[in-house]
Amino acid sequence: MSLFDPAQDESLCQILYGDSSAQLRPFVDQVDLILTSPPYADARKRHYASIRPQDYADWFIRFHPVFWQALKAHGSFILNLKGKIVDGVRHRYVWHTIERLTQLGWHCIDDYIWHKKTSMPGFWPTRLRDGWEYLFHLAKTQRPYVNHEAVKRPIAASSWNRIQRIQPHEYAPHLSETGSGFRRAMRAWIGKTHVLPDNVLHVSPEARNKGHPAVYPVALPRFFIRLLTKPGDLVVDPFAGSGTTGIAALQLQRRCLLIDNHYPYCVLAAQRIRAETGVHASGEYLSAPVPARARLTLESQAAIKRTAHAAGP
Repeated sequence: MSLFDPAQDESLCQILYGDSSAQLRPFVDQVDLILTSPPYADARKRHYASIRPQDYADWFIRFHPVFWQALKAHGSFILNLKGKIVDGVRHRYVWHTIERLTQLGWHCIDDYIWHKKTSMPGFWPTRLRDGWEYLFHLAKTQRPYVNHEAVKRPIAASSWNRIQRIQPHEYAPHLSETGSGFRRAMRAWIGKTHVLPDNVLHVSPEARNKGHPAVYPVALPRFFIRLLTKPGDLVVDPFAGSGTTGIAALQLQRRCLLIDNHYPYCVLAAQRIRAETGVHASGEYLSAPVPARARLTLESQAAIKRTAHAAGP
């Protein structure tokens, strides 16, 4: 049987409708990578509960217990968050959230920057346009699984030409000529054909309408899935939206579990995954008859409104 034969195996992708703090609870110590972009502070109000920046850290850490118990000991958690401007000043809710998570035991392995090469134009009196977002690599241990070889890239032609000109007297480490105090060891470049990328990811935002207010490009989750998992591993997106994380996981021969509390997005994710990967996602509510789907849609919208009301104005 082929590893990815949708006609024979529906366990490759599962989509669950509901709150991830409840739906993820049975998956104890089963997850290799949690990769997600939750609703940002005061954003996507028509689609999800709007959380005020000052309340965001308190709201988000309620997912900590279930994320922690679901993730394997050497698994990773990638969190995409974007800053928020409040009264002309950048609110620090992103850093408050990360600080709370580290206080709960998460190790912040690295900070990544997603450079959005084609960010939207505009004008603001005191600042420039946003051209990037945060991606935080968190883990339960200081040594999570990482496969550098999966993301190495060929050395640029200009760098390769320079390496070819290295003279024997340059092999030994020596102080940088800039006077910075740093030491350079040119020997480390000898024989190299590939190098690690840096932690700034240059990826254009998704330009096409996917039926969701915030679809990130599939290249973004693909990078982290290659870096932090092996084929056959389980990738989870607890705020799955239109299913981009699942598409990336399946394209790279991983399994995926997608959770969203907005029922229409669960259906949308299943449709996108089938169209773009050929995999038929399984899920209790995905094959519901039309009247039941309408009821579930109304129920999810009502639940979102209740959450927004509880969060305050």
